[in-house]
Amino acid sequence: MLLILGALSFFSLPWDLGFSPPYIFGFGVTMLALTSVLAYWLPRVWTPVRHVKRWFIAILVFGFILRLAYVLTVPPVQLSDMENYVDLARGLLNGEGYHQLVGVHDLRAFRAPGYSFLLAAVMAFVGDTWWAPALLNLLCYVLTGLVLRDLATRVAGPETGIAACALFSCWPSGIMSTGLAMTESVSLLLLLSVAWGTARARTDRRSRWWMVTGLSLGLGALVRPSLLPLPILMLLLALLNPYERPANLRHAVLATFVAVLCVAPWTLRNYLVLDALVVVSTNGGDNFYRSNNPLASGGYTPTGEQDFSGLLPDEVAWNRAAMAAGKRWIAEHPLDFLRLSARKLAISFAGDTTGAYWSLERAHAQSGPAYAAATISSNIWWLGIWTVTLIALVRKRARIIDHPDGVTLLWLTIVLPIVHAVFEAQPRYHMPIIGVLLCLSAMLVAPLHGDREIP
Repeated sequence: MLLILGALSFFSLPWDLGFSPPYIFGFGVTMLALTSVLAYWLPRVWTPVRHVKRWFIAILVFGFILRLAYVLTVPPVQLSDMENYVDLARGLLNGEGYHQLVGVHDLRAFRAPGYSFLLAAVMAFVGDTWWAPALLNLLCYVLTGLVLRDLATRVAGPETGIAACALFSCWPSGIMSTGLAMTESVSLLLLLSVAWGTARARTDRRSRWWMVTGLSLGLGALVRPSLLPLPILMLLLALLNPYERPANLRHAVLATFVAVLCVAPWTLRNYLVLDALVVVSTNGGDNFYRSNNPLASGGYTPTGEQDFSGLLPDEVAWNRAAMAAGKRWIAEHPLDFLRLSARKLAISFAGDTTGAYWSLERAHAQSGPAYAAATISSNIWWLGIWTVTLIALVRKRARIIDHPDGVTLLWLTIVLPIVHAVFEAQPRYHMPIIGVLLCLSAMLVAPLHGDREIP
């Protein structure tokens, strides 16, 4: 499926830019042809990296400086969801509890709480400053770099670790999103940490590693409820993996237990406040229905064909009614749902301009040369990453499939796309999988070491 998503990105980018069908087809075919040529033309043996630690520190510092310079040059403006997360964090910091106005209604569990609690913790140390979200994102960048290097190195050697970190450090959309209060940077770190904890537990059976996996699963669900299916996926992978199945299954069960313990206090809080079982948040039903109704476009739409807001302020009833209506529409229009799902995938993988869009166009109304340069560099990076990933999947497919951690990476990259093929899709929703995607793409430079490479 990852090969399909990569090919889809080649066709969906010109589609999203509004080009005609012949141009879309021509661009997509050209990119696939270029990928095929590069797959045979690029070197199969790369020069080993010396002074790995020095290179890693230099790359990490370089990416940090780029992000810091961008924040200082382009002042961040929190809009839409980002403004809501900041307001929720302020409410927590001021002792006002966790609640949000939606229209004229004060809702108690509308959004997942994880990001706002993390931001409130940062604000508790540095104060309610404009740069608090940037500080949280910079911290996530450093931690992600450390995890990414160790994970990629364990999967395919030090060259892979350095290559993955180099690609991550110069990620344009990640750089331009540094000052924004978005959940994506935290979700990226936590999703990558799931793979990292699993990889470490495979070679080191000490309890701390299943705790890392479990904490990452639980915190990930609290930050982004679309990650809730991950514990089920981890259990399935442990069952299907024939190597050391008992140990892997024990790790998955213990990690799932820790994840449940992470989420349970918030679920209990919701039950006490709402007198109903709400695992994380109540906005899922509205999102689901707006994404699956006759007026749905695949992306964000403010309303659906039916309006359930009359049920508010009973957010539980509102959530359940909208969810039920969306399920009815899918059952009655299965072909329309499949077409809409394909469109959602195209939206999610059409480009990687989230950072440019929110930090320049929306925040500062820039649509001139600076914005054009930002979007072009973002999409060049995006197309390049998919080109390299597809080549790595073809050349190193035996190594990836045979390696238990490689299989984990493959599955983790497709969980969110599947979820957002059902719910609402936006280009920024692919950002959390960037870390695991870079691990796979960087395998292109992995040394052979007996790998059954495709000639």
